[in-house]
Amino acid sequence: MASKVKGKKAPGAAPSVRRGRTNSSRLSVKNQVTLPVEVIRVAGFEVGDNLKFSFHGGKVIIEKEESKLLAFAGSLTGTYTDYDFEAERRDAWGE
Repeated sequence: MASKVKGKKAPGAAPSVRRGRTNSSRLSVKNQVTLPVEVIRVAGFEVGDNLKFSFHGGKVIIEKEESKLLAFAGSLTGTYTDYDFEAERRDAWGE
C-alpha cells in the first residue's frame, strides 16, 4: 500500500504556486471566507494572528492587529536614567 504522507521539500526551497490556484474565494452559507495561500504569504499572516477588518472607499481592508502590550514596549526608554539597580539591591539585601 502506498504511503499517503507527502515528502518534505528541501530546506530553503522557494514556495511554488500550484497551477489552478487563484487569488479569489467564495463566501460560504455560514458567511465564511477562506483566504488564498498566496494572499496569506504576501500579507505575512501567521496561524494565531488576530486580524482587523475595516472599510475604505467600498473596499474591505484586512490588517494584522498588533498587540496592545507590544505597542507600549520600549516607550519608557530613558525614563529611569538616574536609577542604580546595583545600589538598590545592596540596600535591600544589606550588603
